[in-house]
Amino acid sequence: MGLFSKLKNKNSKPMDNDSVYKEIFSMISDNDEKAMAEITECLEKPRLYARDNYDVFDTKGLVPTTVSDFKVKWLGCIQIMIKYGYAREFGAKIDFDDFYKQFGELKIVSERGIIPPEDEIYLDYEINSWISCIEHFWGKSGMCVGEFDINSILPDDYKGRSRTVFVCTVEQLEKLSRLAADAGRKIDRA
Repeated sequence: MGLFSKLKNKNSKPMDNDSVYKEIFSMISDNDEKAMAEITECLEKPRLYARDNYDVFDTKGLVPTTVSDFKVKWLGCIQIMIKYGYAREFGAKIDFDDFYKQFGELKIVSERGIIPPEDEIYLDYEINSWISCIEHFWGKSGMCVGEFDINSILPDDYKGRSRTVFVCTVEQLEKLSRLAADAGRKIDRA
């Protein structure tokens, strides 16, 4: 049994990574039934998911036929969040107009109408500054931008090429960070 195959939650019940992943992605997707059905498929049949989504892994320098189930499950679940609009992957050199448009298309942002006006965001910087401006605009609303760590599973040549972010409450992000750590993964504030 692997190091992360059985974990204990605060109620002292054993919890496997699949259960932790389901809790993480259910929280991010507000328990979207279609997204969670695909999450369950990815977790239960990672080899099939890797085969059917070859390009997801290949474009990140991972060989889908040999990458570990541990990596397939994490990257696969994140890809499902992107597919359903709960997360966005931004290239390191994205320009502001593309960032603003794509960030505004995040499901939680568009449904709640919480994208700040363009003139509230400093245009002459880069993605870190744009995210800081957005969070500053949100102020005391309790909303924040979280980020999945995928760099830890990528080959060195592919690290830092993109960032995958999502929107949640600060309270949710604290719980998501703890859950991810329990599963040997990392979720932080962007």
